[in-house]
Amino acid sequence: VGNLLRAVAVLRTPSPQIAELVSGYGETWSARILAGVLGKPFRFVDARDVLRVDAEPDPTVCGRVCWGPSGAALQKKLDEVDDNAALVITGYIASTADGAPTTLKRDGSDYSASIFGKLLGAAEVHIWTDVDGVLSADPRRVPEAFSLAEVTYEEAMELAYFGAKVLHPKTMLPAVELGIPLYIRNTFAPGKRGTRIGASCERQTMAGFTTVDGVACVTVRGSGMMGVPGVVARAAAALARVTISVRLMAQASSEQSIAFAVDSRRADEAAAVLEDAFERELRLSQVA
Repeated sequence: VGNLLRAVAVLRTPSPQIAELVSGYGETWSARILAGVLGKPFRFVDARDVLRVDAEPDPTVCGRVCWGPSGAALQKKLDEVDDNAALVITGYIASTADGAPTTLKRDGSDYSASIFGKLLGAAEVHIWTDVDGVLSADPRRVPEAFSLAEVTYEEAMELAYFGAKVLHPKTMLPAVELGIPLYIRNTFAPGKRGTRIGASCERQTMAGFTTVDGVACVTVRGSGMMGVPGVVARAAAALARVTISVRLMAQASSEQSIAFAVDSRRADEAAAVLEDAFERELRLSQVA
């Protein structure tokens, strides 16, 4: 590591490849220490030896998991250890198909747990964090928020997308594909059950609610929209052309208005784009 950092200091140009390699050392060191402390039958496994992902030109994007090569490499590793061995596998890190070290980016450690749960055909996956599970609301805003006993995959993904900080939606995808339940547990309160995330749950009430900051509402309205097909498609296509993501869309039953929830930092841009898309209707006072 020292040699790498000295090279960066001399060149004054830290490459993404070096950043990927160096940022993974913490995982390998901590996993080696843990395996050493636990002793037999625990065995250390470097995920870079088994987990393969596609190379991505964008250093901020996680490549897709190469399930076939990863499964084969993991099976080879399993064949090398005793049947009663328990594996301590690093999270967050992986290798590209050509063997270059990389990482799984944001929430990569939790993602690793779900990935290896699928590769190993696990009965369940436990993710240890610093909260008691998936909460019914943000405790900073709702002091009475409580830990939910169980939620479905769909509910957990919606909660995560709209602000819940427990899991990133991509974390759940490998487990969802095999129907593996995920348990969110508290490292500092191991006796608590936490939250079970699965294909179904017995709860009949609302799971919870979340809020998202930094969102603006841009509205297109006017009598000229009533009964006219394709208005929503035109608006959505115009926003998509400039890569503005629509978090939520609502249309009045009268079809006289459509509201789009977008990132507040791009609200003015979104309004300008929609004005261009409906320039003719604006000129004729059919929309506003």
